[in-house]
Amino acid sequence: MANQLLLQLLIKITDAVEKRTSEEIPEKVFEYFSSTLGADACALYLRKLEHIVLVGQMNADADFTFADVWGGEVLPSKLVGYEDQESINQIFPEALWQSCFLLPIRVGDKVVGVLVAGWQQFVPLDSWIEKNLGILQCIGQLLGNSMYAETEIQRLRLREDTLERICKQAIDELENNKKQLSRELHDEVGQAMTSILLQLKLLQQEQDLELIHDRLGGLRYITQQTIEDVRRISMNLRPAVLENLGLVPALDWYIEDYRRYSGITTDFSSPRIKERLPGEIEIIIYRAVQESLTNVARHAKASHVFVTLNYNEGCLELQVADNGKGMNLRDVNSGLGLLGMEERVKLARGEFTIKSKPEQGTKILITLPLTKESRNDG
Repeated sequence: MANQLLLQLLIKITDAVEKRTSEEIPEKVFEYFSSTLGADACALYLRKLEHIVLVGQMNADADFTFADVWGGEVLPSKLVGYEDQESINQIFPEALWQSCFLLPIRVGDKVVGVLVAGWQQFVPLDSWIEKNLGILQCIGQLLGNSMYAETEIQRLRLREDTLERICKQAIDELENNKKQLSRELHDEVGQAMTSILLQLKLLQQEQDLELIHDRLGGLRYITQQTIEDVRRISMNLRPAVLENLGLVPALDWYIEDYRRYSGITTDFSSPRIKERLPGEIEIIIYRAVQESLTNVARHAKASHVFVTLNYNEGCLELQVADNGKGMNLRDVNSGLGLLGMEERVKLARGEFTIKSKPEQGTKILITLPLTKESRNDG
């Protein structure tokens, strides 16, 4: 394996970066490692958020494909060569390779990915790696600087677009909520109060005690209905039960109401919470349950939902799982309600995860840190 061949690879990658065609780099890497160096299989993994995912692969052996997510415990911190199948199979159980090397992909001192190359025949990698170590390290650094930077730029652009959409939706929802509140106050509360006022004026002129008694009964009914309407409107704005009693009673109340109007069997389990949680945490969890259950009722075609709240190692964990039709996770970006939920969780330094497959239901997992400083005994 000539040193010159690696130099050609380095030059090609450099040219691709300078021409801003970084999306072609995986293909260039595989092309040169397979044809020039004779590798039978190549793969490039890069860190994206919490996972190390497969960016691309080339494999001459159709019986073996790389996993979508890196299967090793940690990324290698230095270039490693394996010359026995037993060691290789600890990372790639189904690979029939006799030789394999792992090239760390770096951004500065940080390892952000790994380039894998495998050979079905024995290749004396130790001497080859030692001879070409400098060039290989340059390739790893160049790949990291180009591809990882491009990935981060795309991620930031997507996040910016998402935040813009969420902001626009929030403004639209605020305006719609104002219109709805105004309409409900006018059409329901306003008309009820007008009716009460008119009947009180009539009572002032009435002399028949029996008729007065009957009208007072009607007034009492209208007044009671008006109180219920005001309570319902205020609960939609900010649940009084959440404000006064805390998270678990508020969720009990909401889920019981949800069971009644949706007809979906909904189980709720939670720990006994003796102290009040921070207001921010309570409203995030409450709104997350609201949004999740609303989505289930509208889209999931589910018959059963499980809402679970847990304490775990200084964190509050929420899980909402249904037995509905599931969804393709690539469609999540189109759901602004879910995106808004995710943003609220991330702003609180929490973790947000969706697990779903078509016809296998959907599970939403939220973890929010509860530090001593963030707790609120009020």
